[in-house]
Amino acid sequence: DYVPLEEGSDGTASKICTVVWSDNGIDGYDIIAEDSIVMNDGTEQWTALVKENTSFTFSLNIGAFYTGVPIVTANGVEINGIEGQYNIIITEDTEINVSGIYEDESNISGTGTINDAYVVSRPIDLLYIAEQVNAGLGNYASAAYILANDIDCKGEAISIIGTAENPFSGCFCCVSNIETGDIERHTISNFTITSMDKNCVGLFGYVQVDMSVEGSGLFYGICLDDFEIIAGTTMLEENNRNLNCGGLIGY
Repeated sequence: DYVPLEEGSDGTASKICTVVWSDNGIDGYDIIAEDSIVMNDGTEQWTALVKENTSFTFSLNIGAFYTGVPIVTANGVEINGIEGQYNIIITEDTEINVSGIYEDESNISGTGTINDAYVVSRPIDLLYIAEQVNAGLGNYASAAYILANDIDCKGEAISIIGTAENPFSGCFCCVSNIETGDIERHTISNFTITSMDKNCVGLFGYVQVDMSVEGSGLFYGICLDDFEIIAGTTMLEENNRNLNCGGLIGY
């Protein structure tokens, strides 16, 4: 229900409305509201207190490992956003529901050969490659990869690609411009890596050149920006605590 907030200029009491985001079990997005709005983040339900008959603006920040087209409704009525920003006039207690967001899945194209490299274009692709390489599956450890565009990981944690047990022996590059011959450059940014149980830590932890693999060990055109690596060996045995740490390549 409405409760008094403050007295208005006409002597009547202003009201506040409660804006609630429905807990429909969807993860993968953050709500960014106006600075004057208090959001109860960290709970299962987000709420905001808004003056009656005022405009309320918010946006959705979809997580790096999620995708979809958000469908946003206010009290059951769909509202359209402009470039991810939504604006509604609050006249009553309002329940906002967000749907259409789901966990992303990697669908990298290619076969991994030097002439048909795996194409990497999204944060989820980096997670997928790490899972496959570190588990020793398929040809992923020795495959050729092309970074097709910039990738913003939005502050999310990603996994090391390549371990001492299953090293990476392929190549990871950007394509060359056919007309000019110049190598394109793309950036992987805004990610974190935390490791306390590995000797080799970086985006690529352990790289081992294999002379039988065409292009093995080649990295070019790859830039890293705004990343954090927290590395240690405290979880390893005392006689095995040497640490090799780098940005792109640990060892």
